[in-house]
Amino acid sequence: MPELLPALVDDRSTLLQQISELGDFQPGSITSATRRCGNPGCHCAKPDDLGHGPHFQLTQKVDGKTVTQNLPSPAAFRKAESEIVEFRKFQNPDGRVGRC
Repeated sequence: MPELLPALVDDRSTLLQQISELGDFQPGSITSATRRCGNPGCHCAKPDDLGHGPHFQLTQKVDGKTVTQNLPSPAAFRKAESEIVEFRKFQNPDGRVGRC
C-alpha cells in the first residue's frame, strides 16, 4: 500500500492541474431553427421561402427536465458554444469517447 501513495499523489496533482485549466462550462447542445411567423403578408408565408432565422437555442437538462433557451445574439451563441466545449473537456479530460 505505501508504494501506491506516490502514484495517487501524482494522479491527484494531474487532476487538479486539469481542473485549474478549465474555463466556465455547462452541459447542453446548441440547435438552430428557422420559423414562420404566421403573418400571411410576410415573405415567410410563401411556399418556397426558408422562413425567419436561423435562431439558435441552447438545450440542457435542469433538475431532470429538458429546458431550452434562446441565444439572442452572436455573442451569446459563442459563449454557450465555448462553455459546452469546456464541459466536454471536463467530461473526458484524456480524450476518451464516452462519459467519465
